[in-house]
Amino acid sequence: MRSKRLAQPGCDDFLPAKVSIDLWPHEAMALLNLRAEVATLQSEVYQYHTTAMRSSLQHENQHNQLHTFFKRGSSEIFSNDHRSFTKKAKGRLSVVSESRFHSQGIVQYLVQFTCGELSNADGVGLVFSPRIPVTSDLHKITSIFLNRTGRICKRTNEHVERIPIRLAQIEVGDWIEIVNDLDAQTVTFTIRPASGQPESSAIVCHKVLGKIPAAKVKSPSFLAVVVKNPQTTVRLLS
Repeated sequence: MRSKRLAQPGCDDFLPAKVSIDLWPHEAMALLNLRAEVATLQSEVYQYHTTAMRSSLQHENQHNQLHTFFKRGSSEIFSNDHRSFTKKAKGRLSVVSESRFHSQGIVQYLVQFTCGELSNADGVGLVFSPRIPVTSDLHKITSIFLNRTGRICKRTNEHVERIPIRLAQIEVGDWIEIVNDLDAQTVTFTIRPASGQPESSAIVCHKVLGKIPAAKVKSPSFLAVVVKNPQTTVRLLS
């Protein structure tokens, strides 16, 4: 289990944070223009990176069915292709799962909260079970989840273990990548902020502490998303 934070060069890495009053006016203006050009270039590079990553994931899945959400109940409104949903009902948490489970290989997901007011309970993760859909009662599932605050928690029914790693807080528009390696029994969470800030990532083993049979940890797993507030929209990009 480890965490990494990949630094991205910013304009402040090679340009002064403030323009010195000792510079001539035309020099100061040139420096300000250069800072603006660097900031624009950073944004363009970030957009190119995220677009390329999305295209890569879709290319890898072109021979398989793209990930979709399992539609049930009336608490959420799903798109026609079941690749996005918006919570419409107030009340208890919505736990929306993908439409199929996986038992071997490496499965990659790319998820985005596109709009709405996020709560600290919101998040994405894996549920270990051969049954879909997942119950909305979090006290009855085995899972590994990344919540909005950047905390990663392992849950076995009512037993919860917090991983001593905190990633960046999830904001609307951020790209959240989950790589589930069922053969190595690890899951990698990566948050790529829409703001262009450095991404943060952590690798966690599937093993869940507490009173749980080892066989259950090795059971099939699938993606699940937790949403609390109405008018919050989530979409799959993989």
